[in-house]
Amino acid sequence: MCSKLVSLLALALAVGLSGCAIPKPVQPDEPSTAAGPEIRWDRWGVPHISGASQAEVLYGFGWAQARAHANLIVELYGKARGRGAEYWGETHLERDVLIRTLDIPARAQRWLADHPPAARDVLQAFADGINAYLVAHPEALAEDKRQVLPITAVDVLAHLQVAIHMTFVAWDELPKIEKWREGNAELASVGPANNQPGSNAWALGPARTAAGTTMLLANPHLPWDDLFLFFEAQLTGGGVNAYGAALVGMPVLVVAFNEQLGWTHTVNTYDGADLYELEVEDGGYRFDGEVRAFKQRHEVFKVRTEAGEMRSEARSLRASVHGPVVVEREDGSRALALRVAGLESGRLLEQYWAMLGASTLGEFQAAVATMQMPMFNVVYADRHGEIYYAYNARQPRRSGGDPAAWVEILDGEDRSALWTDYWAFDELPAYANPPSGWIHNANDPPWTSTAPPALKADAYPAYLSPSLMSPRAQQSAMLLDSAGKTTLADFVALAGTRTIHAATETVPLLVAAAEGSDDALIRRAAAVLAEWDHRAVADSRGAALFAAYMDEVRKAGKYRDLFAEAWRPAAPLAAPTRLADPDQALALLRAAAQTLVTHHGAVDVPYGEVHRVRYAGQDRAANLGECGDGGFWCGWFGASDAAGHRKLQGGATYITATEFGERVRARGLLAYGNATQPGSPWIGDQLELFGRGELRELYFYPEDVAANTVERVQLRIER
Repeated sequence: MCSKLVSLLALALAVGLSGCAIPKPVQPDEPSTAAGPEIRWDRWGVPHISGASQAEVLYGFGWAQARAHANLIVELYGKARGRGAEYWGETHLERDVLIRTLDIPARAQRWLADHPPAARDVLQAFADGINAYLVAHPEALAEDKRQVLPITAVDVLAHLQVAIHMTFVAWDELPKIEKWREGNAELASVGPANNQPGSNAWALGPARTAAGTTMLLANPHLPWDDLFLFFEAQLTGGGVNAYGAALVGMPVLVVAFNEQLGWTHTVNTYDGADLYELEVEDGGYRFDGEVRAFKQRHEVFKVRTEAGEMRSEARSLRASVHGPVVVEREDGSRALALRVAGLESGRLLEQYWAMLGASTLGEFQAAVATMQMPMFNVVYADRHGEIYYAYNARQPRRSGGDPAAWVEILDGEDRSALWTDYWAFDELPAYANPPSGWIHNANDPPWTSTAPPALKADAYPAYLSPSLMSPRAQQSAMLLDSAGKTTLADFVALAGTRTIHAATETVPLLVAAAEGSDDALIRRAAAVLAEWDHRAVADSRGAALFAAYMDEVRKAGKYRDLFAEAWRPAAPLAAPTRLADPDQALALLRAAAQTLVTHHGAVDVPYGEVHRVRYAGQDRAANLGECGDGGFWCGWFGASDAAGHRKLQGGATYITATEFGERVRARGLLAYGNATQPGSPWIGDQLELFGRGELRELYFYPEDVAANTVERVQLRIER
């Protein structure tokens, strides 16, 4: 649907959008018959969008996203063009070079051409909705963002590549590039650590619930800014009626439920990108015993200077058989090429629209099997009593080895290191309805997603996934395994667990080791930990100390190295019984205690005085633990500031607990609120609920939406 810019008919502007009070519902009114989508905004800023076709619905979805995130979404699209320096100055130049080196804008054009005409029209309808809002509300955009308009379907597809392939698939590879440029040989440990994007996911089968229903927990963990932010919405029309969330700027819900089923994603233990070191010779590169010529193209980058003038900078961009060259040595002797899986096809909207419209597990599997999304575990439940797990991935078919063999930068001359094919969907680990009656994933491998295991690691090549289980994953599995017949209220309470699993494993051993110490500070720290209940809550006296201890552990090495016993796949939930080096562990405890004394004057400082949630002008005591320490309701915190405070950087974000019975019941939370636009009452309006660990009712059925509508907007599309 290629529409002209629209005239907008507002039907019930019942509330102003200033201040932060929760708006009151509008009065009931007659349904509209106007041509175009209708949007009903509920008291939490969630748009419930209905239209006569998929194009109308996505037009409304684009309009709603622009209203909630105008400046953010336009900036994301501008950057995805590889023109950030042209729009906003020199600091964006190297990012532009990377985006265009990776061929993202040009590939987006090819992706769009690969879509059938109707699918192209639907993508453009989403972009048209964004444009329509911004034409009607030019004041919504900062002046320096207006130059990006209009938004096109190509921009949407370019942003998808940045948000998914560049950000998630290549997540571990990009930080290595600069280290290689600097000549740093320690590359295996480079990359995100405690702030790795991830998630928690649960599915319970009928045997595990009090009412014989199924239940699903979605709990993604992502940073609280930029392209990681979620936008919550309900989409009705074009064959779907689904509720969920999309990453800002994406044209479809990616974590969602409908009346029949629901699913969520977690970041899987997936290696879909590799860096190859090339030996440059005679203007080409060595590969498989011969010198090959680089593919080369020239790009001109415009750069806005501080004076507001424009200069041009030409760059020569090269690619090898492995992929684009992302960095070269200054002397020209070597280069680094990046290969990223899943860039062959970009019809992600079609896949997810089919998932949103599915009503059975078979229909859902058929949609996922198109594999337009290149990664992420799938955890699923439906009203027919089925639960399901799939290790979804555009998995490269590698020549062998274990995961560690593919973490290092690879030899670009070695043909065996170059993968050119993928696994088929039916070759990947997957199962339905395990005997345990539950499925979980907390970014651990497929082999530990239920107990007893439904999958055997030795049935797959070693490189597919490591064998490991983090403290958070252990706690996740233990919570489900020990739960009785669960109600939805039980399920929500379980999801809000504040216990730190690493503390449960470690504190008794530390306390015992400290008994013979002649160091007063160590004894004092051990006494504080001995009195602590292992929960990370704001007023806890012990949680801050243990968090500081775990920071020291991470500086020193790996958590599992603390213990004399190695983690064993045969007993994945077994607790360690001995410290490998008690003196070292106590030295780390002492360092942690000293940090708290230095900054806060006490070893037993309350957790919330150290760990803070600062967002949208609010400054609250944190009431959740560190994901890396084995917290389940968790996040990750930045380094201490000058006052010794640590700010929440990300973690639990969009959280839903859904029960699939005769009628869907759902509770949820979008921790930071459903908007970033200045003046919106929905910026940070859910932080208080987040601090208490409470989930709100999600309005799915028409009568519930109507009873909680605070504003109706009817969009009229001029065709």
